[in-house]
Amino acid sequence: MTQLTLNIDIRRISRWIVWLSALVLVLGYFREAFVARFGTETIFKDLRHIALDTEHCLGSYYSSVLMIIAAALLSVIGQKAVSQRWRVHWYLLAIVFVFMSLDESVSFHELLIEPLRPALAFSSYLHFAWIVPGALFVLSMGLSYIPFVFALPPRTRNSMIAAGAIYVTGALGFEAIGGHFNAIGGFDDPLYIAAFLVEETLEVLGLTIFAITLLADLPHHFKASVADTKNRARCSENGCSGVQLEQA
Repeated sequence: MTQLTLNIDIRRISRWIVWLSALVLVLGYFREAFVARFGTETIFKDLRHIALDTEHCLGSYYSSVLMIIAAALLSVIGQKAVSQRWRVHWYLLAIVFVFMSLDESVSFHELLIEPLRPALAFSSYLHFAWIVPGALFVLSMGLSYIPFVFALPPRTRNSMIAAGAIYVTGALGFEAIGGHFNAIGGFDDPLYIAAFLVEETLEVLGLTIFAITLLADLPHHFKASVADTKNRARCSENGCSGVQLEQA
């Protein structure tokens, strides 16, 4: 059997992700400052391609790419997972991130706004009504993943919890705050603009931390997989009743 060995500089890749995330956010901030100062009647128009609160733009595309990267890493970890018990959890999370990436690109969630908005009109914070089913989904996933999360190594667990909390605070919390100001003053309200800038910043930050966490966790699973392969080969040659898995 031929083995393929890949040498990956995880720290360098992580640094690139951090710098790219910072660049996307800075361009988004610049766009809002430029439009606020000079308006849209310039040669650059509204610079919508680098806006953070616009679909089919750099910010949306970058978040979608981060989600796909996370899905790929989750799939690889699921295949190499140290514990067979949690393998399906890694794969399920990978599937969730694939759908999140698709939604980030084509905005399926916005189809829920108009049907739900009349029933939730009692609160301006529910102006973007999709956050209600979104919050229910996050809650159900969070509760079902509690045993999985607490089975992770402490550093990985803490980083994942932080990444998830940051992302959800932006995607749901500041989406609700932005919806409140949007319902009052529209899309040009400075408070709405400030809210969505915080929202997008937290989302990108959460995804960045999550991707870096998964990258840092990769060697643990690959070393364990290699150790398991060696032990199995040793057992087949010498005979033994069990396999001792070396921890990275």
